[in-house]
Amino acid sequence: MSQKTELIGELGQIMEKHGLTKITLIEKELSSNEIILERGTGKQEVRKTTELTATIEQQPQTEDVQKSPHSEVIAPMVGVFYTAPSANDAPFVKIGDNFQKGDTLCILEAMKLMNEIQADRDGKIIDICVANGDVVEFGQILFKVQFYD
Repeated sequence: MSQKTELIGELGQIMEKHGLTKITLIEKELSSNEIILERGTGKQEVRKTTELTATIEQQPQTEDVQKSPHSEVIAPMVGVFYTAPSANDAPFVKIGDNFQKGDTLCILEAMKLMNEIQADRDGKIIDICVANGDVVEFGQILFKVQFYD
């Protein structure tokens, strides 16, 4: 059995254990691959991707909505969300905290690998949208932030 086959089997077990319907794993190696499994559809996909980074999306502004310029830090993968390196440590960030480019905002654990999600620019935490220990989906909002541009 190949390593890829074993990996897909392990991902399937994680999906079953946590009741997930979709799981995305991005491997960052010499040649990056993305594996997407969806339960119930029989769909399996392997494709080339770029390196692992958190996606930051600017909220659209409308005339009818009071302007509160904020952006969102989006989960770049499925994983378990951790606010600190261990249960005894202080969280990386709290609501109202300022952060700088390169600061770790959280950890996403996937396949027993701890992936630090780092800020790509300076800003401030407006809201933390998930709880410590929650399983997050690819594309789920982790933080609402205000960037200092």
